[in-house]
Amino acid sequence: MRGMYRVIKKPDPRVIRYAQKVLGIEDASKIAMIGDRVFTDILGGNLAGCFTIQIYPPFYPESEPKYLKPTRWMEKLVHRVYGLTHRDHNL
Repeated sequence: MRGMYRVIKKPDPRVIRYAQKVLGIEDASKIAMIGDRVFTDILGGNLAGCFTIQIYPPFYPESEPKYLKPTRWMEKLVHRVYGLTHRDHNL
């Protein structure tokens, strides 16, 4: 807690539910969560009941904070285990 406020971060679905309430969207399935991180953006969207779209990681990997880099190999493992590739989901 910071002062009187509680800090809520992704993948906590309350973040998306708050935005849903502010925007007046009743059905979470009408929301698309777009992100490049499996363990925050995509997981958070799925937990909230949203349609999720994963995009490629940053075009400039050197701009990504160093503390996030170790999770990239775990994301690759998740994709390999579940057979997910960008080619499977092209429109």
